[in-house]
Amino acid sequence: TVALQYVVDYSGQWSQRLSVVLGVLLFAAVVLAFVLLARRAAFWAMVLVCGAVLGGAFSIVTPPLVGPDEYTHMANSYQAASELLGQPLTNGEEDGWRLLVRACDAPYFTAQSGDIGIYAYKEYLSHLGDAAASNVTDTPSDFTVGSSFNRTLYLGQTLGITLMRALGRGFHAMLLAGRLGNLLVYLVLAALAVALMPERWKGLLTCVALLPQTLQLAASFSADATVLGLVFCFTALCLTLRQRPARRA
Repeated sequence: TVALQYVVDYSGQWSQRLSVVLGVLLFAAVVLAFVLLARRAAFWAMVLVCGAVLGGAFSIVTPPLVGPDEYTHMANSYQAASELLGQPLTNGEEDGWRLLVRACDAPYFTAQSGDIGIYAYKEYLSHLGDAAASNVTDTPSDFTVGSSFNRTLYLGQTLGITLMRALGRGFHAMLLAGRLGNLLVYLVLAALAVALMPERWKGLLTCVALLPQTLQLAASFSADATVLGLVFCFTALCLTLRQRPARRA
């Protein structure tokens, strides 16, 4: 293993660094949950606090482009961000309507899924601080522009990508910001749903909102996270209206 590391690459202490980051986040989630429960805090606060910490852990432990269908979701978000920034989307029909990306992002738009393993983490975490040499979208990718998608479901991801591109940050910082933007939108919707839910069901919905698979979706580029948040709100509203009349708001 040591010989292979020297021939191919050297993972160094990245396994330990990754474990430390995840260990701190998971320990913080347990402590914060205990404090909130001991103080009988509102369940929606549990969703926001614990969801943010655990979701942050998922955004780190999931290698780039390894989230559920993350390649397609990220390409949709990238396209929406280019529209917000007023940058060109494609070279036109002669180029097959391929999405234009920055040169620093192009190497990651060539596969449907990303790499896994310690070297994937090393590349991810060690390049978070990289700056983009150019913010101009001038390199064709393998993603084809033209398919319609619901931009509402990519609000958080799009804003995260847009912010990092406006700041001139590289691919990995852009990826992390897009994931965290998606997580933020999900947590706001989930907390709103728990606040709306009748008292007897608040704890159950809190548990559902913090399920590992749900948080992994929220901490990736998946549009399913926003769908779940909206469905939670709709379900909570329906159950609430069975107990009291609707108010004007």
